[in-house]
Amino acid sequence: MNDRPHDTPHVTLSTAVTLTGLSKRTLWRRIADGLLRKMASGRPEEESRLVVADLLQLGKLELSPSEQDNLLRADRGEPSAQLALALFFLQRQRPEAAVQWLTKAAQQNQADAMHWLGTLYAEGSGVERDERQASEWIRKAAAQHHPIAQAQMAALFPGTQ
Repeated sequence: MNDRPHDTPHVTLSTAVTLTGLSKRTLWRRIADGLLRKMASGRPEEESRLVVADLLQLGKLELSPSEQDNLLRADRGEPSAQLALALFFLQRQRPEAAVQWLTKAAQQNQADAMHWLGTLYAEGSGVERDERQASEWIRKAAAQHHPIAQAQMAALFPGTQ
């Protein structure tokens, strides 16, 4: 069952994995069973795209219209939307999904995402605890003039600021 891409909100298969918590293999089975709609992209090199409404029903998630818009923007690669989506997942006690979105935003120099990612590495929340990764991300956030990260770096390494 395919729809035209411009008719229905849709996201990549990778985003579908983080949204539902299901594996790609499971999502492909759901597509084969007719439970998920796959969008026709017209470009073979493009990652498969799935209908958002189907995924929300499958993942038992409710998103407001603004949250759905944010999801679509995050899927397109907007760092501020990726940060907001990560915070959405943190509020819903899904730190593993949050880490994935924070990583994407942090890799695009989003300072708040860098700080959050460093904090999660320090806590071992959603990822294995890793002090080296934690300090690296917090250091990068401080270099982007993130005030909390700067204060943390000053407290950890007095006299280096």
